[in-house]
Amino acid sequence: MSLKFNTDDYVRVPLPSRLEANDSSDPELDGDIEPTVETTTTRTERVPNAWNIEFYQQHFDVDTHQVLRRLAFSVIPNPRSNFIQHVLKPRADLYGPFWIATTLILASAIGGNISSYLQSRGRLASWRYDFRKVTLASTVIYMYWWLVPLGIVAFFYMQSRKSNSSSDGEDQDPLVAQPHSRVRGRHTGVKAHNFVELLSVYGYSLTIFVPVSILWAIPSTVLQWSLVVLAMGISGAFLAFALFPFFRREHSKIAGPLIIGIVLLHCAFSVGLMMSFPQAIQFYILFKRHWYSYPIVLIFLQMTFFPGSPSVVTTPVVAPVVPVSGAVPAGPVALDSAKADVPRAVPDPTLKDKEKIVDVQKTAR
Repeated sequence: MSLKFNTDDYVRVPLPSRLEANDSSDPELDGDIEPTVETTTTRTERVPNAWNIEFYQQHFDVDTHQVLRRLAFSVIPNPRSNFIQHVLKPRADLYGPFWIATTLILASAIGGNISSYLQSRGRLASWRYDFRKVTLASTVIYMYWWLVPLGIVAFFYMQSRKSNSSSDGEDQDPLVAQPHSRVRGRHTGVKAHNFVELLSVYGYSLTIFVPVSILWAIPSTVLQWSLVVLAMGISGAFLAFALFPFFRREHSKIAGPLIIGIVLLHCAFSVGLMMSFPQAIQFYILFKRHWYSYPIVLIFLQMTFFPGSPSVVTTPVVAPVVPVSGAVPAGPVALDSAKADVPRAVPDPTLKDKEKIVDVQKTAR
């Protein structure tokens, strides 16, 4: 027995031309449409502007492990690792830099007043706390932390504007040309997240100054300036290693001079921070009064440790002339150092001449 179907046995059911999302008659359709609606709302989410406080709130969402890791990298700079690329990203924080700068303000002010108290103990009948140190330290540290990254961003923004204005006259395909190309050696254009990264780098570069500012309370000028040089070297190396890849990406031709300028500005900041301590002010006054003697000290050190250096001026050797019998000593004559060791033929003097020679030699010594 076999069954046969003809084409006339099929029933054609007309389908609707469109499905409405609001139709709740079929629950399966509602389940298929809901993810699409959520995706659409996610794409249209508003991104906060850099001038809005909501933009900076997201950079305070950080845990303790991330902050400690970034603190360790700032104290022990590594030239082989990119701090911005490997440590800060995907999100740079401002929580750690803010508290580092605030702690440095309090530590430097307290250390400066303790150092002033220890120095004036036994000399003054009464001592008062100088609150101006807090104001001065907060002004210098906060301005350095914010204005230098802002200046870097403004500099690269002007460079990108110049590069874009110079390329307006060139014929480019609008589908191919991109305003922020990642080509090496061209301006990529600094954005708001780059400013936050620079703020984070400069904030973490101040980490080493927190323990150093506490040790500045010890009233020893040599120790204080040694700590300044140590902190300046560590933080300057951290800034150079962290910012050089960023500068090379933005403008590879002037990356080297920019790094040198950044390091010199950081050295000036370190010395200015140290000048709030009384021993540093005394050292500056001493240097200002006796500045003319330091070239002599440098020449003496160069002659002591580098005697064969060509930059040292050779002083002529003064040697007495050995008198001939019957002649009066002519006095000291300047001879060349090479001729001073050459022996001279002198006739056999008499007893009276020998006494004169001994007197001349004693006078020369």
